[in-house]
Amino acid sequence: MSAEGMNTKTAWNIITFMVTLGLLLAIMVSVPTWLLWNWLMPSIFGLPEISLLEAFGLLILSGLLFKQTPGFQGLMQNRGEQ
Repeated sequence: MSAEGMNTKTAWNIITFMVTLGLLLAIMVSVPTWLLWNWLMPSIFGLPEISLLEAFGLLILSGLLFKQTPGFQGLMQNRGEQ
């Protein structure tokens, strides 16, 4: 096997590993949200149960809505100093 073929195989192995690791991380982060939602929300608020994929989407949405960015905080601090 040539060196070029070996590099291509190594690159695909790294890509496969990273994708698998990303999927496992997404599942590990989503499972607690999924379990807590399906345990609490239907009994407290009468909301329907959600799937694991919906729990992952809920985490992404909440991160986008409630994430504080340093740029915005810096902007607000600079406005207060004027």
